[in-house]
Amino acid sequence: VAIVILSVFYKQSLFMVTADYGFEKREMLNIPLPQNSYQKLAPAFSAIPGVESVSAASALFGFSGGNTKFIKRDRTADSIAGNYFSVSPTFITDTKLQLIAGENLPASSPNNNAHFVLINEKASQALKFKDPGAAVGNTVLLNDTTQFIIAGVVKDFHYASFMTSIQPLFLANQQDEYAVLNVKISPSAEH
Repeated sequence: VAIVILSVFYKQSLFMVTADYGFEKREMLNIPLPQNSYQKLAPAFSAIPGVESVSAASALFGFSGGNTKFIKRDRTADSIAGNYFSVSPTFITDTKLQLIAGENLPASSPNNNAHFVLINEKASQALKFKDPGAAVGNTVLLNDTTQFIIAGVVKDFHYASFMTSIQPLFLANQQDEYAVLNVKISPSAEH
């Protein structure tokens, strides 16, 4: 009995590690990031030979579902619950998330008061847009307080573990929320 249980556990663990989550994670180092240090550390890591690019996120994909936030199309609409991550624009390209409508998040600027968000197909459907393209350019309220403009829609992917189904997802570029530095290593870099 113990051998059967261990065999099943091993196979499930192997599946979770090697399965296709719908985003690229190979050649990526994930480093805990001290609060508000991305602006200083990203250029330093980018200067290291063999580093292709540097990005950041508020949490790792493939484990938890991020933070739960509530979003709605306007103040009178019902809110939908979704999972929220803060990511840098380079994170979208490094993980090869597929934009199916609109464009990537713009780089944040201290002088820019506009907030942008990417949503996934599930969020587009839950917010009752006729198709992903119809969502782009619309404003939504996050937690009844902050207004975001939908910059684009990404194809659904497994950002949490396979134990949960894909839920509405919101990706914003809020640098003060970054907690993980993602360093993409060139495949040709010496080991």
